[in-house]
Amino acid sequence: TPWFLLPSSSKVIPEPFGQVLIMAPWNYPFQLLMNPLIGAISAGNRAVLRPSPEVPNVAAIIETVVTEAFSSEEVFVVQGSIDENQWLLQQQWDYIFFTGGPFLGKIVAKGAAEKLIPVTLELGGKSPAIIEQGCDMKTAAKRVIWGKSVNAGQTCIAPDYVWVHRSEKQAFVDAAKEADMSPEDYVRMEEGTYNRTNGHFACTECYCKIGMPSSPRGWVAPCCHQRRSR
Repeated sequence: TPWFLLPSSSKVIPEPFGQVLIMAPWNYPFQLLMNPLIGAISAGNRAVLRPSPEVPNVAAIIETVVTEAFSSEEVFVVQGSIDENQWLLQQQWDYIFFTGGPFLGKIVAKGAAEKLIPVTLELGGKSPAIIEQGCDMKTAAKRVIWGKSVNAGQTCIAPDYVWVHRSEKQAFVDAAKEADMSPEDYVRMEEGTYNRTNGHFACTECYCKIGMPSSPRGWVAPCCHQRRSR
């Protein structure tokens, strides 16, 4: 009990929902599945886990760990793709915890709403980095590049774009070129993501490439782009 609430007292009362469905994305496939699971089983729930089909190796490890640690009545892993997702969302759950993009989030929310299922949607967004005029551009660029490159750039709250005063645009570009990055540590993109990423280049102007060029297929070097005026 916090001291400022004395002489009253507080206590923790577990109130499990029941059967919980946890769906995770591919960018942090282990963490974003296991973290909600810890909360779910700590509160006394049973859980069904849905790993991302985009990371089959990690999904297989998750299933192995869960199978060794829990009985199938406590925690169960469902593998598969779109068909399995549709089947899962047709079931009656007591709670759904979904982490992913807005497109799938809408499908999950619709399925939950039709059955009045409580749902948590942890959705990615667009996160600008705003650099004020007159700041230490070298430090600012280093921090922006670091935030964007963590986990090979696959973080939902990573800086998506930069707002910088037009008079200091080139200073930011120059500072970004000098930022310390390790492009050789970048993961290879699956084909759909690779094609979508290359499609963005058609509407942007590339100022610099930090590291190796975009080869072989599936690899894209860290780049600094400006969207072309329409």
